[in-house]
Amino acid sequence: MQRTARQLELPFRLACQSPTTTKASITARRATRAPCALIARSRNGSDRSFYFRGPDNALNLRAHNLTMFIEMAAGIDDRTWEHHRQAGDYSRWFREAIKNEELAREAAEIEQSTRLDPKESRDSIAQAISRRYTVPAHEVE
Repeated sequence: MQRTARQLELPFRLACQSPTTTKASITARRATRAPCALIARSRNGSDRSFYFRGPDNALNLRAHNLTMFIEMAAGIDDRTWEHHRQAGDYSRWFREAIKNEELAREAAEIEQSTRLDPKESRDSIAQAISRRYTVPAHEVE
């Protein structure tokens, strides 16, 4: 199977996905071009983007979609990550801008957990997003 250049540059392909999604349902959604297939890659306006600012407002890093959010979250310092986590900013963004209440609830649990260090909480939120919005690269046609 030959892949396009775009497919090779992306580590994964995004689609709306619930924990019970099957390959057949993903294929069916692709065939109908469901609007949610691009939700994690689409650009949100500045009013719906997530801004990593940090505790001192020293940063202004804009994540205009879930893909950018995951990439930026992996690269920011722990102090900035924890500032937003303790403020409940991640779950608020998922609820208000992304409009995904299920993801917001899971993120809120992660935000409130005192047993997770910054890396573990970052990984947990990235996994929560990935379970709902990604298809592994080996399933990309």
